Amino acid sequence: MSKKIDKDNIIEETYDEMTHFEDFFVSHWPKILNASVAVLILFALYMIFSSFGGKRELEASLGFTKAKTVQDLQKAVAAHPANPAANFARLRMVKLLTEEKKYDDAVKVCREITPGSNTPETYWQAKLDEGYLLELSSKKEEAAEAFSKVGADMKFPASVRNEASFSAARIFLAVGKKDRALAAAKSMDSSPNAGDFWTEQAKSLIQQIN
Repeated sequence: MSKKIDKDNIIEETYDEMTHFEDFFVSHWPKILNASVAVLILFALYMIFSSFGGKRELEASLGFTKAKTVQDLQKAVAAHPANPAANFARLRMVKLLTEEKKYDDAVKVCREITPGSNTPETYWQAKLDEGYLLELSSKKEEAAEAFSKVGADMKFPASVRNEASFSAARIFLAVGKKDRALAAAKSMDSSPNAGDFWTEQAKSLIQQIN
């Protein structure tokens, strides 16, 4: 009986599943972002106390941790843009702006984070956040293209590329671009170091479409 299942029905069911996934994502976005930022802030604190010995530099770094609002964080970044904690402060701004549903402003902050040699994790997170924020802004095709670009960029770790590729695949499918969805899902890095969560999700997606 399974061999006679109509592909159109399978695709329709897949669209429904993608919709449920997106609903889950939208409702749980603050938790996802909070978890990511929390890990990065801990790393920032490590960087602060291990990399800076001077009193002036240490005080500047601690100023970032004391900032509580977007305005406070903007002032701290403007005053010390080269400090390793600056990009972590930008990610905190992204979190706060997202909570206020100021998605366009949050995207702008993501794009201010550059791939610095001492804090590459902030750049990886910013590029993923940018895609999710575009999706939240209902700019689905732009989000899919942003994720697709990250997924194809070998400068990113395999785990980041796989998360981006799967996100691109599910969004392309949701907007009716089946071929792009399949291409993104099949581009996943299945090496042992890549982890298997996103690759398993992609395999499930491919099976549902084919």
